[in-house]
Amino acid sequence: MREATVIVSTAPDPGDSSDPLRALSAREHEVFALLAQGWTDRQISDALFISRPTASKHVSAILVKLGAANRTEAIRAIPPGPTVRPDYPLP
Repeated sequence: MREATVIVSTAPDPGDSSDPLRALSAREHEVFALLAQGWTDRQISDALFISRPTASKHVSAILVKLGAANRTEAIRAIPPGPTVRPDYPLP
């Protein structure tokens, strides 16, 4: 089994309106970190111990909040920096 870790390493600054991650909830940050690593809804649900429909709803909410049409656009909406790094074992 391949291992990866995902930690939101820098909390968004609530006063920084230029930070697109500011709009995400704490759980959406966790989901986004995994999504940014290319994980599927199934892998996200397994890692976070949530149902697949719940994982899918989190991903959909992230896309809406970031104004993205798909996962790739969501990832590209985040400026480069210490936003995420691996931390969950890949299912």
